[in-house]
Amino acid sequence: MAGKLADTFNDIASSNQQIAQELKRVGQVVGKQGMTRERTRFHQSKGAWGEMEVSVNSLVDDLLRPTTK
Repeated sequence: MAGKLADTFNDIASSNQQIAQELKRVGQVVGKQGMTRERTRFHQSKGAWGEMEVSVNSLVDDLLRPTTK
């Protein structure tokens, strides 16, 4: 049981690390390099991770969309 718990913890930590790296990448390429078609692509897109991916991509879309008043 302890081994399964450790494996699950390691999987979660690995997924969180990948997400952090992906957010850093998209921040760099969209925010600094101006590659406005880039979006996040998390390898783990289930549950809350998937919701975070959609939220970040929606935020990028909203920030890049011209505003009209």
